[in-house]
Amino acid sequence: MQSLYKNHRKIWKEHYGEIPDGMEVDHINNNKKDNRIENLQLLSVKQNRQRKNGGKGYIKYYNRYRASKTFNNTSYYLGTFGTPCGATMAHNTFFIGEKYAIS
Repeated sequence: MQSLYKNHRKIWKEHYGEIPDGMEVDHINNNKKDNRIENLQLLSVKQNRQRKNGGKGYIKYYNRYRASKTFNNTSYYLGTFGTPCGATMAHNTFFIGEKYAIS
């Protein structure tokens, strides 16, 4: 039986091909058993370490939740959300897209 650790890598490869050196497949919602392709993102080792060390990624702000992310000693405001889940997802998907890509 294949371990859960390898399943997410296998699923990524089936959809996108080989995983480049220095990159890791990460679970956006932090649930290691949720290997749906829409829950996977490719991050550099540095991005993945910073994401895992980022805490919950939001603070309670009146009756809302303000999401932020600190990366390379810079704090980024990600928006204000009606639920903790929305703020957490903004925090967890911070590295998706080109804006914060590490070259």
